[in-house]
Amino acid sequence: MHLLAFILILTTLMTETLSQTPLGTLPSTNKTLSVEYGSTQVTPGIQLPQTLVSKFPTITNLPPTLNQTYTLLLLDLSVSTASLNTSALVPGIQVPVTPGISANRTTRLHYWQTGLTFSANGSLVNNTTPIAFYQPPSPPSGDIAHTFVFYLFEQGTGFMPPPAGNPFSQALVNQGMNRISFNLNHLTGEQGIGNLVGANYFLVANTTGAAKATGSVTGSTLMPTSVSFTGGAGRLGLGLAGGMVIAVGFGLSRLLY
Repeated sequence: MHLLAFILILTTLMTETLSQTPLGTLPSTNKTLSVEYGSTQVTPGIQLPQTLVSKFPTITNLPPTLNQTYTLLLLDLSVSTASLNTSALVPGIQVPVTPGISANRTTRLHYWQTGLTFSANGSLVNNTTPIAFYQPPSPPSGDIAHTFVFYLFEQGTGFMPPPAGNPFSQALVNQGMNRISFNLNHLTGEQGIGNLVGANYFLVANTTGAAKATGSVTGSTLMPTSVSFTGGAGRLGLGLAGGMVIAVGFGLSRLLY
């Protein structure tokens, strides 16, 4: 009995150590996406000062695959739904509200760049304008530390970005509450989105007393023209483990995500 308990504990610890995404969430992978804010290397689950994450990090994922295109996202999995005005969200896209890291939590899109490729020297190059510019992590004051996850997916032929009218489209993503309740299940169900090839996550708490503005963030310091990348491949999953998953892809109407 004691041996069995020891094995179960050891298995749990190994799973937590190997996972590059928060335990119990999907998609998941044990393939490391190297993320570095300044001189601080992100290790899965590390808590970082809010001031440190104000600029876009250096991201690496070697060895490079020269003939592959990628899409990169940053999501907050810890947005409180306690006072969320769901009437301001778009039914079928943001509602039902996407499950977050735990009960009464949902997601928020902080960055989304498609059309990324590797150059011969291993750097990841932006070939298009981001769908959603980088917005620095800024949880509300007094809330729990929020969990932020970078996901790198293979992007194949046939992928189409959210169309006009979609709250996550390039034209609308910075308006109102349009970054709230981003459902990765909708994205991973799309044609052209392939393997999750790397991920990493960190925590940020607001200790300054006030959250920063969450409007449109532009500027070259937040959207580098190239990022260095290191890789592997893990099969993607859908939704949140144990949470409600709405199995709808935006290919059905071109209005989902």
